[in-house]
Amino acid sequence: MQNMVEKEISGEYDNLCHECYFNERYHQRAKLQGILQPDNKLSISIYLGGALGDYIVYLRFVDEISSICECNVDLFTDRIEFANYVYGQRKNVTIIHDAHNCLFNTSFKEYDLAVHLDHGLTLKHCNLGDIREKSPDFYVTACKIVEYSQSNKINIEKQHERESVILRRAKFLGENKWSKLSCNGAIDMSEKYSNIVINPDDLSVLDRYNIKDVLYITVNYGADKNMGGTAQTKVLPLETIEKLINKFKQTYPEILVVQTGVKNSLQITGADRYAFNCKLGETAVILKNSICHVDSEGGLVHMSAQMSTPCVVSFGPTPVYYYGYERNINIVSPACSDCMATTPQWSKVCSRGMQVPVCMKAITPDMLLDGIKSIIEKLHVSKNWDNIKQYNELDINKLSNECEHNVISNSKKICIISNLDTNIISKIKELKKTGKKVEVFIPLDLDDNIVSLRTELKKMDVIVEYGTSLNIARISSNFDTIICKNDDIIENNKLYAKKELLRIIEENGVIVWLKQ
Repeated sequence: MQNMVEKEISGEYDNLCHECYFNERYHQRAKLQGILQPDNKLSISIYLGGALGDYIVYLRFVDEISSICECNVDLFTDRIEFANYVYGQRKNVTIIHDAHNCLFNTSFKEYDLAVHLDHGLTLKHCNLGDIREKSPDFYVTACKIVEYSQSNKINIEKQHERESVILRRAKFLGENKWSKLSCNGAIDMSEKYSNIVINPDDLSVLDRYNIKDVLYITVNYGADKNMGGTAQTKVLPLETIEKLINKFKQTYPEILVVQTGVKNSLQITGADRYAFNCKLGETAVILKNSICHVDSEGGLVHMSAQMSTPCVVSFGPTPVYYYGYERNINIVSPACSDCMATTPQWSKVCSRGMQVPVCMKAITPDMLLDGIKSIIEKLHVSKNWDNIKQYNELDINKLSNECEHNVISNSKKICIISNLDTNIISKIKELKKTGKKVEVFIPLDLDDNIVSLRTELKKMDVIVEYGTSLNIARISSNFDTIICKNDDIIENNKLYAKKELLRIIEENGVIVWLKQ
């Protein structure tokens, strides 16, 4: 196998016909061919470790590193379904299925920069000379990555022992999963937000399960299937979740309980809907429209957090300081916790030898219910469209006098949801001159011109990330003004778009609608 990969990358199979025995591998090499040939753009190779939750965290790293300059990013992964969902829509990203890490390990020296992401960043290769020639802007970032990697290298072969040291250092230094990837600030990972873009086609899942116009919470029993079918130690006992649902229904009989999962998930007694036969994008939509999500620390918690859905999260073996979101309600076991990486089998077998991990058993249904109650109580303080001032404008640079006054004079934090063009750039520069904080969310349609404009805005200290009116990865009531292009997404999904805009705008805020 290794010889085949080396011959493939060296070009020995170039003359093989499409119908030959190596057809599949021929096409795999075709994916690599572009980055093995001379290119003026930076070539970046990234191997992704972990499962769904990790991939979601890494998304911010990938978006940030690719926004600094024009580049081609190749992602090597063994979890192809997760990678296709999280990264599949990124235009400058190529996903390569690398089940045994062979392709990455054999090809990483052909790239300008190659890194392995897991608990932090492992630098595999960096050609600073080529990087400086191709992109002076990225050269500074690359130097910081090299410096950080050299000073934080851990030469421990056994995975659990290496991870144990990483976690102990992180706790002492006040670091977490995100800050470890930042390489001491070289990459901006401060917000703990990854920009997952909702596909409008997936909204139909709400009709399929008859939950479009109802209030519901979501619960999950299980975790990413990375353990060969064995239940993970971080999962709450089924009995705890069933008792929680029973107590919840007595308290909130008008709110449904929707269980998320996969086709063969065990049904929790008392749930009203079992959303098992869903694509990941459809699960994201269900989570997006949930009042709150109840789960053990895992992939769907990370997904919910990126949908800005508050979660009640149980922490046992995995450390809350490392994986927790401050905007969630995190419940740490009062009996025992934070044993991750203390033994080779910690994720499958209790490190203290308990048949049922005492940590998760100590988290009671009442603890979980109290967390849900605190989230539901905040729902009563709801904003109203009648209190939002709205303007319908044709052109961002030809605003009416009243609109111009409200946007320029009174706004402090502005959200712009639009594709990038010279008119948008001009208005952003004007707003920045008056001291406004501006954040821009752009669609995934990416070309060299947009990359150039995005890089220009980054230099002006303007945050530019992916997002549409269906999902803006920010906390609620985050902006006093929204400037939004009235595009096809809004026209075809007004109910969901307006709900999202109302969520992120402050009470008595201003919305400016731009014509296409």
